[in-house]
Amino acid sequence: MTRNALSLLALCAALLLPGISNAEGGPGAIDAFRKADTGLRALAEESSDRDELRKKADVLLDYGTLARLSLGGPATFKARCGARCPEYVRLLTRLIRRDHLERLKAKGAVEYIGEVVGKSETVVKTRVHVPASETTPKRTQSVDYVMHKVDGTWQVRDIVTDGVRLSATYRREFDKLADKDGIGAVIGELARRLKAAA
Repeated sequence: MTRNALSLLALCAALLLPGISNAEGGPGAIDAFRKADTGLRALAEESSDRDELRKKADVLLDYGTLARLSLGGPATFKARCGARCPEYVRLLTRLIRRDHLERLKAKGAVEYIGEVVGKSETVVKTRVHVPASETTPKRTQSVDYVMHKVDGTWQVRDIVTDGVRLSATYRREFDKLADKDGIGAVIGELARRLKAAA
């Protein structure tokens, strides 16, 4: 297959995947994120209603895009996970959701710095001032949220903590495991992490 044919195939795959072809950046992401984030943090502090918290987190986080990025991007996603793609997305969604809700519990003060506007995504830059605990000193983390607008709604498509992208971390871990042992091993590892956390 020629390089042009491969490029065309990759473009077609990207256009057929929901949440990719109609994604856009632009101003306004920081306002949407601040509103959603402060609402989530308030709910996490005052309520034990985990279902409500999950629902609000699910509106903000674009799990599908993160799942596709974690296996190499839209052009390679289907080839990597095949018939088990829905299972992979479901388990990774649970892991990302759990980690995000745990982050909210850290009770660090959030400073909303600004936004960097791009054509297909906008980066919302924040700093989280994490108080000292019994085991760790007080520290400040840079946490940036890569957002895009899908069907008029701003969603987080990646999270960058101190310069490290969440999708890249998953990609390093899961691509290597998938290459070595197949998607079944990746799904098994996700299930193991979720079980250990529970």
